[in-house]
Amino acid sequence: MAEVLKVITGKDRAALLASDHLALPMTFESVDIADLHVITGALAGSAHQLCSSDGRTLGYDPVGSLRIVHPVALADELDLIDRTAPAPTS
Repeated sequence: MAEVLKVITGKDRAALLASDHLALPMTFESVDIADLHVITGALAGSAHQLCSSDGRTLGYDPVGSLRIVHPVALADELDLIDRTAPAPTS
């Protein structure tokens, strides 16, 4: 957990304890433990991006060098969306 906090905040434990506030307001109430598990796994695996449509997870972007992107944004970035095709009609 200490390593994750260092990646998220850029500060070690002593600096965090000495600071008046964190740049990222993170409390047990504001962090979804499932999100933390996924983000920690991505950081441990040296991932560069994490794709999620979860609004809470997207709110953490960036986490250190890890970018958290929405699936549509990632598809657009990878040029997987054909912007020349007409929009479907109902």
